[in-house]
Amino acid sequence: MTEHERPKGGLRVGDRVRFEGQVHTVVGLSGTTVRLVDEHNMRMSCPVQVMSAPKARRSATWVSRWG
Repeated sequence: MTEHERPKGGLRVGDRVRFEGQVHTVVGLSGTTVRLVDEHNMRMSCPVQVMSAPKARRSATWVSRWG
């Protein structure tokens, strides 16, 4: 799978996504909130809607699936 191909079934814990110019690992999903950790161990939470909004789609891409 290439960086721009999304796997079927949506995001899972362990997936890596490029968001706002940095690669993040999905460390938690709760309702419509995604918890992310970047390569510098900085944590953030954001609603799924933010990552999938038309403006954000240009910068939110799936990178890889763990396991």
